[in-house]
Amino acid sequence: MRNINEASLSQSWSLSYSDTAFLSDLPVSVRLEAAAQLKFVCLTGYFASSWEEINREALSYLRVQLDCPASEHLFRDFSDRTARRYRMQIVGYLGLRRIGPKDRELLFDWIKSKLSPHGHPTRTLVEASFHWCRDQKLQPPAQRELERVVRSANREFQEEFLLGIAGQLSQDAIVQMEASLAEPEAQTGFSRLKDDIGAATLDVILAATERLQFAEGLQLPEHVLQEVERSFIDRIVRRVSAEPASQMRRHSFERRLGLFALYLMVRKSQMIDRVIDLLVEQIHRINAKSKRKVIRDISREIEKVHGKERLLAEIAVASIEQPEGRICDVIYPVAGQQKLSAIIKEYRSKGALDRQIQFVMRGSYASHYRRMLPPLLSVLELRSNNEAWRPVLDGLAWIEELQKWGRLGLSDKSYAKGSEFSVMYDR
Repeated sequence: MRNINEASLSQSWSLSYSDTAFLSDLPVSVRLEAAAQLKFVCLTGYFASSWEEINREALSYLRVQLDCPASEHLFRDFSDRTARRYRMQIVGYLGLRRIGPKDRELLFDWIKSKLSPHGHPTRTLVEASFHWCRDQKLQPPAQRELERVVRSANREFQEEFLLGIAGQLSQDAIVQMEASLAEPEAQTGFSRLKDDIGAATLDVILAATERLQFAEGLQLPEHVLQEVERSFIDRIVRRVSAEPASQMRRHSFERRLGLFALYLMVRKSQMIDRVIDLLVEQIHRINAKSKRKVIRDISREIEKVHGKERLLAEIAVASIEQPEGRICDVIYPVAGQQKLSAIIKEYRSKGALDRQIQFVMRGSYASHYRRMLPPLLSVLELRSNNEAWRPVLDGLAWIEELQKWGRLGLSDKSYAKGSEFSVMYDR
């Protein structure tokens, strides 16, 4: 039993004058436990079934208010005849009435409309239902019965929610989803859609974009995600993730469509995140491979020249001593033509490394990775608030527009002005 502070004791367990007057009419032997049950039902909406549910500090606080002997022992069973008698007196004192059929309907509708969309555990919903009964001045049903009401309301809400999703699907989307369930091992089959996307390779990226294109092409009613809490959605998604296609096909037509559509709404976001990660990882990999290739080629072609400062000093001395002499007579004896050529190559290679890496990357992209750009642009919407990236975004938009027109290259009429790209199409 958790401890409660003094403020909570005063707020929740203090007896009013009318409470004290009511309790004074009860036998002294039951006065303390009746007081405990009175405040407990006011706090929770139901009677405690055992002493373990009542805080010991609260009991001590009530004992002081009632001036009960400190040695009084509390071992009475809350289900015996005496306990049932004073509980009925408490029900009459609080003005609680028995819950009727109309009240049950109102409780059921309240749970379905107010609690079920949040996806909370059954225990939490049962506690909230007890509070509703307390606020409505109703004597609540037994806890087990209330649990059945909660589960039934949750089940009905979920069914209506899934049927609502299925009703918003287009006929084309229904056909594609049914085909995905019928052939779960196909590229866009149910099982493949649930698979982890895999490592960053071109084939994996192309396969991932194909699945993402499938999910986006269904035009799912994603606005329904705003109508319920994330915990409710996650519970359904976890269930669908654990079911094979054969189990999904056993559901009713509308229910399986709703389950599958809701799963794909969440799965699509996960696939987008993963495709972006793969793209970034692939770009880093291309850059690293290009850099290794360029450095390897440079190291083969260029011999590092040591002692360049000494050579420079010797060339300077020779030049001063023979200012009128020819280079082949004055300079070459100090530093030969081969060594001077090596110095020039080493110098020029220092500023060209990044340009060479970029050149190799462009070659890799053009010969192998270029295929992944059109499908990626068709499923990803790239945005940035940084104006420095505006030319890149404009260029990507330009490429995407060319793809729509089936253009593989640019004509002489195509031009770019600043960061604004304009394209004149031969239609």
